[in-house]
Amino acid sequence: MKTGKRAILIVTDDPEESRLIAQSFRKARLPNPLKFVSAGDAAIAYLKGDGQFSDRKENPLPLLMLLDLALPRRSGFAVLAWARKQYWIEDVVILAITGPKDHTESRKARGLGATCCLLKPVDFEKLSPIVRNLNNRFAGK
Repeated sequence: MKTGKRAILIVTDDPEESRLIAQSFRKARLPNPLKFVSAGDAAIAYLKGDGQFSDRKENPLPLLMLLDLALPRRSGFAVLAWARKQYWIEDVVILAITGPKDHTESRKARGLGATCCLLKPVDFEKLSPIVRNLNNRFAGK
């Protein structure tokens, strides 16, 4: 999908979670392209524009990243810490996805720079108002 709009990067290794998140974004009619990666290393490669993600027309920088903290190989915490040290992506809104009722992970993620935390399982009904709010906030970006 080629577009001038910034992407929404969804980083999770759970296919069902990806499906529900995509459904929420479609229902909110957000015009931004959705991009999915399933590992922390792939998230960093996407953000850097490395390898298969080097075409920025096809893989635009995200305005928003939904980041699962429990990822294979490189954790979401490591991705979050790396991302917040990169001045050129400091405006990316990062929503961390954490285990149910895990306040320690939520505090750690916010301490590393997450904008906010969503609890697993990501509930379609709870995600929809967040997505609608994002649609209003980022319309046209």
